[in-house]
Parts: sequence; C-alpha cells; structure tokens
Amino acid sequence: MSGAVIHVVQHLAPGGLEVMALELARAQQGRAGGALVVSLEGSAEEAMARWPRLAAQRARLVFLGKAPGLDAALPLRLARLFRRLRPACVHTHHVGPLLYAGAAARAAGVAARLHTEHDAWHLGSARRRRVVRAALALAKPVLVADAPDVAEAVRAALGVAPRVVLNGVDTDRFAPGDRAASRAALGLPAEAPIIGVAARLERVKGVDLAIAALALLPAPAMLAIAGAGGEEAALRAQAASLGVADRVRFLGLVGDTARFYPALDLLCVPSRS
Repeated sequence: MSGAVIHVVQHLAPGGLEVMALELARAQQGRAGGALVVSLEGSAEEAMARWPRLAAQRARLVFLGKAPGLDAALPLRLARLFRRLRPACVHTHHVGPLLYAGAAARAAGVAARLHTEHDAWHLGSARRRRVVRAALALAKPVLVADAPDVAEAVRAALGVAPRVVLNGVDTDRFAPGDRAASRAALGLPAEAPIIGVAARLERVKGVDLAIAALALLPAPAMLAIAGAGGEEAALRAQAASLGVADRVRFLGLVGDTARFYPALDLLCVPSRS
C-alpha cells in the first residue's frame, strides 16, 4: 500500500481514541494509497468479537499481537512493515504507539510522521515524561493535541507546544434524525424525557455521577447509557440502591452512536478527566 496513511494505536477496543483513528482511516480511504490502522496488541478475531463494528473495516486493519510488557523486537517488526508498505505518513496515537512506531517510522524513512496526544493525565508521572521526551526525540514527529487544554498540559509537562487540531465531527452522519425511530430501535419509551450518556463503563468516565444526578430528578426522566465496561455491575447496583433502576437503561455497546443521539433530549458528558 505505497503512499498509505497508517494510524498506529495500542489496541482496538471501544474508546474515543480508537473511534477517532478508525474514522480518520475511513475518511482517508478515498485518497491515493488509502489508509490502514495498525493495532499493536490483540488479534482480529479477539477485537471483532469485542467490537463488531470492526468487521466493516477488516481489510484496513493490521494486528501485531503484542503481549503485555516491553517488547524490544517490536520496533524492528514495525520498521520492516513500514519499509514493505512504504506509507506516505505514520500517525501514532498515545504514548505506546509513539514509543514503538514513531522511531520505527523514522528508521524506515517515512517522511511524514505525526503524533497525537488525546489526553495528558499520563504525563503526571515523572517516569512517563522521560519516556515521552525520549520517544519524541527519536521519532521527531509533528506533535498534535486534540484540545487546547491537552496542548497546555503537554506544554507544561514536556516544554514543547503541540499544534491543536480539534476532533472533527462527520455532519453527514451526525445530524438530526427521527427521534421515534431511534427510540424504537433502541427499545426506549416514546415519550419520556431521556438523558443519554455514551461512554465506556469505567470510573474515569463518571457514569456513576450521571446516575446520582438522575436520582435528584423526578420521574419520568430516564437515563440511557450506551457503553460497556468493567463498572457495569457496580453501576447497576448503584441505580438499584438509589431507587432509580427502573429509570436507567443499560443499552450495552451501541455500534452506531449516530443512531443513539437522535433518541435523546439531553446528552450528558460526566467524565472525570
């Protein structure tokens, strides 16, 4: 795939960073050379079982099966892959891909190298700051942050100023839709006021805060939660303890969030970070 854009992520599991990489690759598919997404960890079978939407993009996905922990041979594997594919650009997302694929892209002679920081919480660790500085020095990418506050946090931690490129929204997909049809498709009531949360069910996403807030609102207001994760059992227990279990709907992983948003009266983003 000479001339392709290659996005490199740590893994392909449901998450905002991963969705962004997939959407960028989808949008770039029409350019000369197309686009690929390389996942350092996992296999195609594992990833698609966990996230069915990947099946539609299977031809554009590469899985390297990295095991947990340091893999000293992985940069060499990546450099060989880049030399074989001869991409126009390698775009790394977050610190792991930067560490492994950034220097590999430079060693393979990839002229255009980008690295995006999607958040900056990990730079609170002095050790992580040293690792990121070293990786940036080896890869020499164009450094991008996806929000002004992320750029400021990166500048404060590393002493470098990223370019800010805001996450885009595909307004052909995310546009006002048929509320009744969306609610019917998701099994939601036709008339109740519905507040929605779309997030991984992990503490950092603050879904428990949305459930606590719902308990302060009178019926028939409801909370519809699109997402999956390790906190689901705890969140269900919380809803029951607050007496709102009948007003909280756990929809699981919604593969097409463009179908979810038209069903809502209000979107809530309670993330802790």
